[in-house]
Amino acid sequence: ADNVDGILVRIAQNYEAKLELDKAITYWRKLLDRDRQRQGEYANAAQYNVAFLEIGRGNSRAAAKGFEEYYRYFGEADDAEATYFKAGAEWEQVSTNDAVNFYRRYLGKFPNENPDHVMEAKYRIAKLYEKQGKTSAARRQMDEVVKQFDAYASSGVTMQLRSRRMAAERDFEHLTAEFETYRTGKMTRNEDKDVKLLETKDAELVEFDKKALAFIQKYNDFEYGLGAFYYMASAQLFVAELGLTMDCPTKYSEDDCEVWFELYDEQYVPQFEGYQDKAITR
Repeated sequence: ADNVDGILVRIAQNYEAKLELDKAITYWRKLLDRDRQRQGEYANAAQYNVAFLEIGRGNSRAAAKGFEEYYRYFGEADDAEATYFKAGAEWEQVSTNDAVNFYRRYLGKFPNENPDHVMEAKYRIAKLYEKQGKTSAARRQMDEVVKQFDAYASSGVTMQLRSRRMAAERDFEHLTAEFETYRTGKMTRNEDKDVKLLETKDAELVEFDKKALAFIQKYNDFEYGLGAFYYMASAQLFVAELGLTMDCPTKYSEDDCEVWFELYDEQYVPQFEGYQDKAITR
């Protein structure tokens, strides 16, 4: 039996090398039919290769089912979870509904085994919702990605960069919204209103900087970190521009404005030029 198995393996591999995938799959299936029930040494390799070669044939549904069957028959194998997860990419080629259903099956079977795959599964569900036009559902699902990241981080679970980036994507949307809100307001030449606006923006800038720095430290992602630094610098430039474009209030006469500009140059200009300098150094 072992000799026959070895011959079937060599024949299948030869057809693979010649890219005759139909014939290669046929011989891997013959080997699988022989070995699966008796758990022969080539059984799991045959099951995997049948599924993998179906990708080359463009048969994503068969490939996905094959990867799922690998776990069904060889659930104790070291690569059972990783192989099962490969089915997700193939189901995505079949339909969004099939893919969402698969990722939910994955999360049901493997809620804790591979943190990065759990993050990926939840993230992919969100992206599939986006493809389906389910914007609200996609946002809620992305919030689940962030919650999962926070749960892992608080438990000391190590995650790969991609998992950090998936969670950072959603939090960066929140940071972007706060940045856009911060960049509102303009000078009116009404002294009370303008001074109040500058005081408010000055205080808000401190809080925004704290949030942006916390974001950078939380995710430690190069691209999103650069984005957060850009927002911090742009916020500094915004408040600097507000202050440096402040004009003499309309209630003052021309003579009073001369005095006002002297005080403005002395008290305000250095402060707002300082904001410019901070923005440049960032």
